[in-house]
Amino acid sequence: MARAITDYTFQRSVRIEEIGENGKATGQLEIVTQQILTLDGRTLEKPVRRTPSTLKSVDLQRGDPDLFVATPLFALTTSQLPKYDISFGGKQPLDELTAYYFTVKPRALDRMHPYFSGVVWVDVQDLVIVKTIGKWVTEIGDVTSSVLPFSVFETYRQQVGKNLWFPAYSRADETLQIGSASVPMRMTIRWTDFTPLAGGPPAAAPTVDKTPTNKTSP
Repeated sequence: MARAITDYTFQRSVRIEEIGENGKATGQLEIVTQQILTLDGRTLEKPVRRTPSTLKSVDLQRGDPDLFVATPLFALTTSQLPKYDISFGGKQPLDELTAYYFTVKPRALDRMHPYFSGVVWVDVQDLVIVKTIGKWVTEIGDVTSSVLPFSVFETYRQQVGKNLWFPAYSRADETLQIGSASVPMRMTIRWTDFTPLAGGPPAAAPTVDKTPTNKTSP
């Protein structure tokens, strides 16, 4: 997955909401970007749409460099395994799937390189990660944006093509402290329209969306 996703273009929608007492959004901002391939072979995010912000607690400007620094794309590769302690938790149903789940913690931390800490669910049939809940951590603490409080993300993946599983949906709920006021906030991320780049892998089969309809944490 870590290699293959660089051969695809896709859209990413990020919605940031302030949540009221009734559980509904009282203010929000949505930003949609498209990952594209440049002529020199680099991949960049091209702005597609940005809604006017109705957020009251934070002022998010265009071009904030680390606004989404903590958004998740965790691929646990073989070369990374010695850096983690991984504990098998058992087997459990995950919507239409059955999955093994594992607790993943870094063996050691440093200041420069963030490591994943959380739980991963692995499909018992395809043996791929289909869900994660966790955060990125360093020696000095959790990795977050300098503007937003989000650190722990619950992320589901969808099957693209025959054997690729890419991120489909992610959500984080946190509380922003402003003086004596506490503002519940939510970030929701969706990845859509995965399309192979020219010269990339063969065209993907129709996407089989195995993400859950109920996005609440277990």
